[in-house]
Amino acid sequence: GRSSRRSEQGTRMTRPPDAASGRRRLSPEEARSNILAAAAGLVSRRGLDGLRIRDVAKACGINHATLLHHIAGREALLVALAQEVVGSLAHLTRGAAQAPPRNRVEARAAVMDHLELVIARMSDHPGQFELLTEVFARASRDPAAGALAAAAEREWIAHLRDLLAPFASAHDPEHIGRIAAAITLLVRGHGLSPSAATDTLRASVKALLRSLDRG
Repeated sequence: GRSSRRSEQGTRMTRPPDAASGRRRLSPEEARSNILAAAAGLVSRRGLDGLRIRDVAKACGINHATLLHHIAGREALLVALAQEVVGSLAHLTRGAAQAPPRNRVEARAAVMDHLELVIARMSDHPGQFELLTEVFARASRDPAAGALAAAAEREWIAHLRDLLAPFASAHDPEHIGRIAAAITLLVRGHGLSPSAATDTLRASVKALLRSLDRG
């Protein structure tokens, strides 16, 4: 009767939008993560010029408007991706529970080991470093993008400072921080020309580490 029809209508109205497709509704964090993963994949395959919002939406299986609900546009997407890339570099170590360096020898080895992992990442994903170059170049013109990029890089610098901790007894924290920041600048500079000899990058980082021995 009428009550039965009203009950069926109420069920249809209160059904979650994704129930018909059998898909679980993603949280905003999960949706954003999917968008960034799809965008990173496009950058890796096509380079920065191949990053288009509509293509990212298609790769995620969502429409253009839905993507813009989570990320405001291409500029915001570039900055978010740069944060992800720098954040991932900050945690590049061999093994999840690498013990902190106990002395200068271990500190130098840990920094060089980290550098080798970064070089491997540059080789496997050159588009990510093209992205970093673009975002940091824009940072000088866009204060908001600059603040986000700097915040992401601070995490990477902090990781390097932790690796350089055994040198802290002979140097003030600001000097250790400057060395860590210089290493990130060398890596980003190398990313401008990933085909350049990595031996030059290795030699430059080793020279910075030797400068700490003079303390």
